[in-house]
Amino acid sequence: MVSYRIRLDTTTNWAIVTNVGLTTVAFSNADVSHAVFLFAMVLTFFFLQLEARRFRVYELSHRRVRLLERSFYGEVLTGQGEPNWRETLAVSLREPSHTMSHVQAFAWRLRRNYLWIYLGLLLVWLMKLELFQTSDFIAQAHVAAIPGWLVIFIVLVFYSFGGVLAFWVGRYRLEDD
Repeated sequence: MVSYRIRLDTTTNWAIVTNVGLTTVAFSNADVSHAVFLFAMVLTFFFLQLEARRFRVYELSHRRVRLLERSFYGEVLTGQGEPNWRETLAVSLREPSHTMSHVQAFAWRLRRNYLWIYLGLLLVWLMKLELFQTSDFIAQAHVAAIPGWLVIFIVLVFYSFGGVLAFWVGRYRLEDD
């Protein structure tokens, strides 16, 4: 379980370090475009996808360990355990199947870790647009030939989609959570 947790924490650390580095670059020079933060949002989405996939494997392992803790140790210490726990564990090992969907894992990790990362990114993006503006706020948000209003609209849709996933997708609870 420790190695699975380390894999999850490593992905989150990559996202944080990458975003801090990009923020440092973007604020170090007024000539650096705010598009760096849009790139950071996409890159963070990639890290979140990777972590959701890893979390599904972690959750499967977590269920197996909990089964051993409740049944094997319960049987050894008290003489009582869950009936058929050995068969349940054997089937899980022979034919592994995830008990949570990728969307549920994505929403779980977004709620638990990445929501704060994304809120920070949104804040620094808005600060970059406001602090270094040379024209009105909406016009300042343009990226290459894409007008500012469209960039802002895309970011709003992206964050709305994330909010829907984080708060309205079926809640999944780990056994001991």
